[in-house]
Amino acid sequence: MSIIFPENFGRGNDISPFSLPKIIFLFVFLVFFVNFCSCSNLSISIVTLEDLNISLGFMDLSGSAGSGFDVYESSPMACKIVITNNGTITENYAIEFRREDFLWNDSLNISVRIPGTTSYREIGVSPALLISDNCSAGSEKEYYIQYKLNVTEPVNSSDYSTTIYYLLTDTD
Repeated sequence: MSIIFPENFGRGNDISPFSLPKIIFLFVFLVFFVNFCSCSNLSISIVTLEDLNISLGFMDLSGSAGSGFDVYESSPMACKIVITNNGTITENYAIEFRREDFLWNDSLNISVRIPGTTSYREIGVSPALLISDNCSAGSEKEYYIQYKLNVTEPVNSSDYSTTIYYLLTDTD
């Protein structure tokens, strides 16, 4: 592809105050400036306040193998999510969550909720919305997270592991 300009375009003899190099520089500068200004000023930090390693000893179980442990519920402040807005305007955002299994049994269902809400939301392998909110300029918002683990049917004795991811998205 080639671009052909008239011989006198952008030279000292045209009446335009802009030469071709100035126009290109201005265009590149504006594209950079618009992209720079549209970047989000939001950040997320996650603080684990409770050890979520659940270990069941011999005395914790009753009945047949894998039974006697139906529900584990963490404290209402097991985890804290902090959203910080370092910008100069209020920013709208969404927080999604998902899990990635290392060794996991389908009979183990882990759910999450923000204390004060009435229901838990199951954490699956696909992203799901947890929070949609906004944060004023130069401020922070904190959310505490509570977890619940349900055992839907007996599971074999083993180590099970999953990782929960939280994703912050600027929705402006």
